[in-house]
Amino acid sequence: MPLTHSLEILPQGKLTLDILENLGSAIIIVDLNKRILYVNQRTLSLTGF
Repeated sequence: MPLTHSLEILPQGKLTLDILENLGSAIIIVDLNKRILYVNQRTLSLTGF
């Protein structure tokens, strides 16, 4: 079953990230421009939202 994390990034809404258990540990980064960066620690892949 996926783990769901809701992150408040803008006053008018939410960004919901569904992180599956088999992805391993993750680092969620919000930069100063409110961009979301997701780092999968197992594969070291970086995804921008």
